[in-house]
Amino acid sequence: MNFNTKSTAGLCLAVLFNFGLVSCKTESLTPVQTNHPPHIYDLQMTPGDTVEIGDTLTLRCNADDPDGDSLGYLWAFWNGSFTVDPYPPDSLTSIQDSAKPFIMRWPVHEPEGLVVWMVTINDGWHNVSSYDTVTVVPWGFINDGPRIDALWADKDTVLINDTVRVYCEASDPNDDALTYEWSVSDGLIQEYFNQAVWTAPGQAGRCSIEITVSDGSDIAQAELSLVVKEPDTLVFYRADYSEDQVTDYWEYVGLLTGLGEVTGARSINWDRDQQAMAVIGRSDFGMHSFRLKNYRFGEGTFSVDIKALSSQFGGIGFLPKFKDLRNYLLVTINFFQPQYLIFQCVDGQTTWIQSEWIQYDLAVYHTLTYTLSGSEYSVSIDGDEKYRGSVPQVFRQDASVGVAVYDRADSGPAFFDNLSITKP
Repeated sequence: MNFNTKSTAGLCLAVLFNFGLVSCKTESLTPVQTNHPPHIYDLQMTPGDTVEIGDTLTLRCNADDPDGDSLGYLWAFWNGSFTVDPYPPDSLTSIQDSAKPFIMRWPVHEPEGLVVWMVTINDGWHNVSSYDTVTVVPWGFINDGPRIDALWADKDTVLINDTVRVYCEASDPNDDALTYEWSVSDGLIQEYFNQAVWTAPGQAGRCSIEITVSDGSDIAQAELSLVVKEPDTLVFYRADYSEDQVTDYWEYVGLLTGLGEVTGARSINWDRDQQAMAVIGRSDFGMHSFRLKNYRFGEGTFSVDIKALSSQFGGIGFLPKFKDLRNYLLVTINFFQPQYLIFQCVDGQTTWIQSEWIQYDLAVYHTLTYTLSGSEYSVSIDGDEKYRGSVPQVFRQDASVGVAVYDRADSGPAFFDNLSITKP
């Protein structure tokens, strides 16, 4: 007796013979293998679904096979629809990537219009196909936007208030005329077509310069990030500075506590003849103070050159640590009563630290220097250390810096120059 089954279980055939003799036979059957078709999960076109005659269209078929079978790829192209014959096979010669058969590079040619392309994959058992379309247009029909090839600055290290020249190199595949627009997150920018001059802000931090290039239809943008730093030595005034570069640095604060009660006319400005900052109080020895805007001084060395043209001028000094009108440390030279003095005021309580009677030459700059390191500070005049001691706790933190002046009526201004701050 013959019997066929697809079951993988054993088959037992019982034959009764002679009323008691039973014979049983077990047979193992080989299971039938099932092959699964491959799967196309993505079709890609580069540069896109619209191409110009003369371009090369790169097609990619992303597929896999659940059984791990190797796949073959067959590509075909139709002009308009599947109802016409595909392009001749010889037009595809040497275009399919032999190392990567899932990639096809097709040189785009006439006629213009809709082109249908299809890829069929085969795993040795099954054929699976998928298709997409691409539009062919004349050469030059598509506007290729501009490209920014390079954006750079002429300085690697940018200091506060520094001037930096920035350059942009851009190109356009269609040779269209390009326009350039610059913008900055801080500071000032002057535009010169594909170049710009940037003046860094007066405080440290990260700044960005952005360029937008346009061909009239499309734009390209790029950004340059620069870190603005404070130099080791920050010079606020030099002889070659112009008036607008210095006068905006200062703001008038008022009379220092304990050093005058008469408020009068006061000014601070750039003196073109002396090429230095001129300060005047005209308040009969009331000590007027001026503060540097947007700058706070911690540890380091503060230095300034001062002079007066007349012995009738009262005095000029500087405030290396200046929290407010009731908290300051003042170092000054008095030309009317020739002496230097060091004076401090903490929460309105004034203390004379040190003074000495010295005749100072008129019309000659004298250099006052203050250095703070940790909890100790020192004061020098013309390179000669005059005092070293502990700084009040309130001045160990960052505080404003400034200058102060008191004078007799109509005595004329005093001058200061080469104001600089050196970090420790």
